[in-house]
This record gives sequence, C-alpha cells and structure tokens, in this order.
Amino acid sequence: MKTQIIFYIGWDILFIGQLYLFSRFDRMILIFAKRSMEFNYTLWFQIGWMIIIGGILTILVYKGKQFQERRKSAILELIVIGIPTAYIATAIAIPYSLASLAGENISCYVPFWLSYSTTARLASGIVLGYEIFIFFMRITKKQNDDISEIHQEEA
Repeated sequence: MKTQIIFYIGWDILFIGQLYLFSRFDRMILIFAKRSMEFNYTLWFQIGWMIIIGGILTILVYKGKQFQERRKSAILELIVIGIPTAYIATAIAIPYSLASLAGENISCYVPFWLSYSTTARLASGIVLGYEIFIFFMRITKKQNDDISEIHQEEA
C-alpha cells in the first residue's frame, strides 16, 4: 500500500510540475512571439506539450495497472489523484461561482499559473474524467467478479 501511495503522490507531483512548467514556458514563448510577431512557435509548443501530457497519462495507465486488484486501491487512486486534478480543473469556476453567489466581498486564492492559461485546467479535467470513469469501471468489475464467484460456488 505504501508503494501505491508513493506512486500516486509522485504522479501528482509530476503532473502538476509539468503543468507549471508549461505555463512558464508558454508565457516566455508568448512574450517572444509578441515581440517578434512570430506566433508559429506557440502553436507548435502547445501541440508538443499536449503530446507530453498524453505520454504521462499513458505511464499512469500502464504503471497503475498493477494496483487495480482491490476496491481500496480504486478509492485511493480516486482520492489521491482526483482531488488535486479536481482543484486544478475548477480553479477558476469555483471562486467565480462563490463570488457570484456571495457577492463581491469574497476572496479566493488562485495561483497565477492556473489563471494564465486554460491548458492546465483542460488537461486536469481530462485526467479527472479518466479517474472518475476508471473508478466506476473498477468498482463495477469488482462487483461483477464477486457475483460470478458466488455463482461458481453455488454450482
């Protein structure tokens, strides 16, 4: 269980770190593009970085398969990876919704690198969607496996 927790926390650090680096590099490239009037670099940088995000997600899927045996591991993965990605994905929407409900006297902290670009929120939303669906698939698979074991014992 410790290696599983370390894997998921390490994955969170890797994912959030690459999103932070993306926002920094994207900002530098955008400043360069505005000065030189050459926006081709920003487009290709974003495409390349999305490929990197896809590769990181593939590593999560490939390495995470070894922890798919128990219901506890599915719940743990949803909590450890789902909560940070839910925060990143809703970093702008929740404060805006709270401010519109409570009036203008509410202050919420949103890191600059999350408010600068939509890429971090979109990528986090994709990972959150993956985690939610894989959670439900594991839970229903486990229940189906339990039911089939009961039927086999009865026969």
